[in-house]
Amino acid sequence: MTTHYHFVVAVDFGTTYSSVTYHQRPFGDKLKDVADKQPKLFSIRNYPGASASKMGEIFETPTEILYSEGQTFYGYDAWKKWDSNMHRQGILLQWFKLVLDNSKDEKRLHEAQRVSSQLDSLGLTIGDAITDYLTFLLGHTKSELQLNNRYCDDCTVQLVLTVPNVWNARACSVMAHAMETAAKDLSFGHDSEVYLVSEADAAATYFCDRVSDVLLNLGDVFMIADLGGGTSDLMVCKVTHVYPFRFDPVVPGDGAVCGSSHLNKALVSALKTTIEADPRYRNTRDYLPEGWTIDDILSAANHDFDTVKKEVRSDSTGDYITVPFLPKLEDNPDSASNSFYANREFIDGIYLPLFNQILGLIQSQMQAAAKNKTPCTHVVLIGGFSLSNWLLSFLRESINDKDCRVVREHTSQDTISRGGCLRYLNQVSGPDEIMQASYGFVTEEVCEPDTFEGHKPENVVQEFDADDGGLYACGCITYIVHRGQRIPAQGQTFPEKAFVLDRTFRHLKQDLLIRIELVENKSDTVLEDHFHRGHDKNIGCRSQGEIAFVIPARELKQLAVERVRGEKRFWNKRDKNFYYLLRYEARIKILGKNIRYELWIGGSCKAYGVLTGLSSAVEMSEVEGQFASLAI
Repeated sequence: MTTHYHFVVAVDFGTTYSSVTYHQRPFGDKLKDVADKQPKLFSIRNYPGASASKMGEIFETPTEILYSEGQTFYGYDAWKKWDSNMHRQGILLQWFKLVLDNSKDEKRLHEAQRVSSQLDSLGLTIGDAITDYLTFLLGHTKSELQLNNRYCDDCTVQLVLTVPNVWNARACSVMAHAMETAAKDLSFGHDSEVYLVSEADAAATYFCDRVSDVLLNLGDVFMIADLGGGTSDLMVCKVTHVYPFRFDPVVPGDGAVCGSSHLNKALVSALKTTIEADPRYRNTRDYLPEGWTIDDILSAANHDFDTVKKEVRSDSTGDYITVPFLPKLEDNPDSASNSFYANREFIDGIYLPLFNQILGLIQSQMQAAAKNKTPCTHVVLIGGFSLSNWLLSFLRESINDKDCRVVREHTSQDTISRGGCLRYLNQVSGPDEIMQASYGFVTEEVCEPDTFEGHKPENVVQEFDADDGGLYACGCITYIVHRGQRIPAQGQTFPEKAFVLDRTFRHLKQDLLIRIELVENKSDTVLEDHFHRGHDKNIGCRSQGEIAFVIPARELKQLAVERVRGEKRFWNKRDKNFYYLLRYEARIKILGKNIRYELWIGGSCKAYGVLTGLSSAVEMSEVEGQFASLAI
């Protein structure tokens, strides 16, 4: 008899590198909790183009795509093709994940503009590029599981995706949709809802899986600082259980676009400024291959710098940076062909601004924890950038708190994907989720200015309804979930908030359109319901999507509310006509970072959205297994 398996496949779509970790067990074997049975995790290897001698030791692949002469190359293959491409034909996409971040950070905006220009020239959207890369990543994963783990079409797959703390719902939705599209194209994990985990949450889960009671005790408060290639994601947690370690967040997490890739951008900018300003480099173009520009050699230098940037030390007087074809300066004894000598001032100018930004982020979280009367006892550095000894010593010297140790946890290439996989498997006793934003619905409410401040004429748009003749406050927002609210880990049970709404209509023989719009607000202030969406009290409010559902005329009579037994018509005294009333519910469901909103009519879910985009109406039978598939 053939054994079928269930796979949990976690993807860390990193800014610079990506990795995949999986858990495998016989189908039907229920793993209730990590505490009951330590799960075996494995990470995908053998990425195309990786060094043959180290292929079995490499658990990550570059997050890069090369579109060249009608062909597409990914990961290490993109590297090799680009490095051997003397004339730089094609477009190499790097750090394109940063486009999804909506922060006003100047570095991010510049990078987003560059990538957006590349995408425009390719005729692609950011969603297209991410889908292309995830199709490659999941395709390789599927092939490896088929080859080594007896994966077949009868096996089931749950996909897990890690996302930065700083991302808003729109960015998370683009990523989740891209993964769902790739999964559907590959027939791999397409029958389940993608489970989202914050990168900081994944890092904390990984850390707690490895930590010993020598470092942490019950009640200790530690900060996880996941210092990656594109972002730094922070989370302050309190140890709630030992053997095994469990934790809960104590304040909302934070993050910023300040990963190690910004060293590369700073390097290229500084090199270009120096080379163009120094008259001794005036003839540099004479040394370049045909068709090459200064930007091309800086791009090549950037690629080489990526392999050594974490090894730069604080005590060196200077370092040589490889810049192909850069001529030697005869009057400078430190100069050498094909390289640029960076003195201490030059190096500090690249590194210290980024170090200080990370320090500010950490100190801000420490202050928030202290204000919450849960001061940090440990700051735990994790992620690729934490491997920089200079960064470690800088943070230790700068924080200098005798009551708080700065430590570096062992970081492997697959740290975040392993943590993401563990976090999914640990839903029942995993950490609570502290909401990063408030979510609510836009509504038309019966106008009650004596009850609600927001309904007064100066605060809202008032209109008479054409069907029932009543006065309504239009475009009001009612918040269902609030920033800072703690959402417990519930496994298959979803914390649910229902919001009951009424819709008037006059005719039973016409289809009826129902719309609900979800909004997000990241404001730290206490938000008040019943105010117009444009009111100052709703500053920062952003639409996250809309559901539209058409109720066929043939169903309206059955769904309409009864005024009295056997009578569904209501009388409009103002306009002297009859009308009908339909009652429906807008709901929000949350599990970890998975958030979706639903339209319920007559006791069943008619349509749903995952925070953004118009969602077509679906039958409940089509979706009922999707959230249930997240159960352990």
